[in-house]
Amino acid sequence: MSTPERLAQALNDHLHRAQPISDEVVQFARTALGVDAEDQKALWRAVDDDSPEREALVELLLFPRSNLVEELEPLLAQECYSDEDEPRIVERLLSFNPGARFALPGGGTLTLPLRVEDAQLLVRRLRIGKTAPEDLRQAVSGRFDAQHAARLMALLRHESWPDTPQSRFLLSGVLERLSDKEAATAEALRYACRLLASLTPDAEPLAALKHRHAETRRGLERARRFQAMRETMNMETLMARGVREPNLDPAALEHELALQDAICRAAYGLPVSDFGPAEEDLGEFDGEEGARRLLDIWGE
Repeated sequence: MSTPERLAQALNDHLHRAQPISDEVVQFARTALGVDAEDQKALWRAVDDDSPEREALVELLLFPRSNLVEELEPLLAQECYSDEDEPRIVERLLSFNPGARFALPGGGTLTLPLRVEDAQLLVRRLRIGKTAPEDLRQAVSGRFDAQHAARLMALLRHESWPDTPQSRFLLSGVLERLSDKEAATAEALRYACRLLASLTPDAEPLAALKHRHAETRRGLERARRFQAMRETMNMETLMARGVREPNLDPAALEHELALQDAICRAAYGLPVSDFGPAEEDLGEFDGEEGARRLLDIWGE
């Protein structure tokens, strides 16, 4: 069996297992269709070729669930597909004459006949050409069992991050040294990927981590100051004085600071705070407006 056939066969097998519909599909049925997700006939009409709701519903139905991406990850990593393989995989998948089956809450099933564009959407969303580099795969396989390793590699595949030496250094540190617990490593890996995705091409991850740490700490200080004021004044008094409630959760910010320190320690050997304050261009402070801005910064 050729490599496109192997992936197409695995997808076909998955599509025939009657996967439970997602919460997003249930919500779509309720809000867009005005029916319960148990209403098999209404959903059948919605996936009909002439239905105006078909495209939106298919988008939700064919969104790859975690069980699918984790199940396929070992095969994708082994075969190292490229984006050029997508047309052959789609062609082979359609040759099985597949219909994607979904289990409805009431016990019924919904079968979605796959059109060409449906199969293309599903295969494109698998990001088959985004297999993690060999050094990162080795870092995972050396510490975690096959199931946990597949979860982490699937996470790397489906998060967007720049494949640069600096990015690999940070991510390999997280994978090799952060924690023996897969859940903790997955949380840190996801955070690190999203931090890297937010950077400009010439940005240094350590500098960005220091800057993010400083921002998070300032947010935590604002949240704590507001909590202290709430203990002595009611909301009406605070609003009358022009104090706005920050949309910040101190516990969540404390957790984020700890996560940043754990990532930095794993990659660079020290927590963020031990590297000193982040360098930041604060601009000019001319005139009265500049003085007020400087006082605001000192207050933070």
